[in-house]
Amino acid sequence: MNCDKCNDTGTYKECLNQDAFDKEWDRLDHTGLSTINIYDESMDAAGYNPITPCPYCKKDPKYYRESKKHRKLW
Repeated sequence: MNCDKCNDTGTYKECLNQDAFDKEWDRLDHTGLSTINIYDESMDAAGYNPITPCPYCKKDPKYYRESKKHRKLW
Protein backbone atom coordinates (compact mmCIF):
# COMPACT_ATOMS: atom_id res chain seq x y z
CA MET A 1 0.00 0.00 0.00
CA ASN A 2 1.35 3.40 -0.94
CA CYS A 3 -0.51 6.31 0.60
CA ASP A 4 0.76 9.57 -0.85
CA LYS A 5 -1.23 11.61 1.70
CA CYS A 6 0.64 10.30 4.77
CA ASN A 7 3.74 9.03 2.95
CA ASP A 8 3.14 5.58 4.48
CA THR A 9 3.54 6.86 8.02
CA GLY A 10 -0.06 6.66 9.24
CA THR A 11 0.00 10.33 10.26
CA TYR A 12 -1.55 12.87 7.89
CA LYS A 13 -0.31 16.45 8.23
CA GLU A 14 -3.11 19.00 7.83
CA CYS A 15 -1.59 22.31 6.70
CA LEU A 16 -2.50 25.35 8.82
CA ASN A 17 -1.28 28.11 6.48
CA GLN A 18 -1.36 27.29 2.77
CA ASP A 19 0.19 30.63 1.74
CA ALA A 20 3.22 30.09 3.99
CA PHE A 21 3.51 26.52 2.70
CA ASP A 22 3.48 27.67 -0.94
CA LYS A 23 6.02 30.43 -0.27
CA GLU A 24 8.43 28.04 1.47
CA TRP A 25 7.95 25.40 -1.26
CA ASP A 26 8.80 27.96 -3.95
CA ARG A 27 11.88 29.04 -1.99
CA LEU A 28 13.17 25.46 -1.64
CA ASP A 29 12.07 24.14 -5.03
CA HIS A 30 15.39 24.68 -6.83
CA THR A 31 17.75 23.82 -3.97
CA GLY A 32 18.31 20.19 -4.96
CA LEU A 33 16.41 18.78 -1.99
CA SER A 34 14.14 15.80 -2.57
CA THR A 35 10.42 16.42 -2.85
CA ILE A 36 9.72 14.78 0.51
CA ASN A 37 12.34 17.00 2.22
CA ILE A 38 10.85 20.11 0.59
CA TYR A 39 7.39 18.99 1.72
CA ASP A 40 8.51 18.37 5.30
CA GLU A 41 10.33 21.69 5.59
CA SER A 42 7.42 23.57 4.02
CA MET A 43 4.98 21.94 6.45
CA ASP A 44 7.25 22.85 9.37
CA ALA A 45 7.29 26.48 8.18
CA ALA A 46 3.51 26.63 7.66
CA GLY A 47 2.51 24.63 10.71
CA TYR A 48 0.32 21.55 10.71
CA ASN A 49 -2.07 19.43 12.73
CA PRO A 50 -1.07 15.76 12.79
CA ILE A 51 -4.07 13.51 12.22
CA THR A 52 -3.74 9.87 13.24
CA PRO A 53 -4.79 7.50 11.77
CA CYS A 54 -4.52 8.84 8.24
CA PRO A 55 -8.05 9.67 7.00
CA TYR A 56 -7.16 8.50 3.48
CA CYS A 57 -5.61 5.05 3.99
CA LYS A 58 -7.18 4.52 7.46
CA LYS A 59 -3.88 3.07 8.77
CA ASP A 60 -2.18 4.15 11.97
CA PRO A 61 1.59 4.48 12.54
CA LYS A 62 1.72 1.08 14.28
CA TYR A 63 0.51 -0.63 11.09
CA TYR A 64 3.35 0.85 9.06
CA ARG A 65 5.97 0.05 11.73
CA GLU A 66 4.80 -3.58 11.85
CA SER A 67 4.67 -3.95 8.07
CA LYS A 68 8.27 -2.69 7.77
CA LYS A 69 9.46 -5.32 10.25
CA HIS A 70 8.01 -8.12 8.12
CA ARG A 71 9.18 -6.94 4.70
CA LYS A 72 11.42 -9.29 2.82
CA LEU A 73 14.76 -7.95 1.73
CA TRP A 74 15.58 -9.09 -1.78
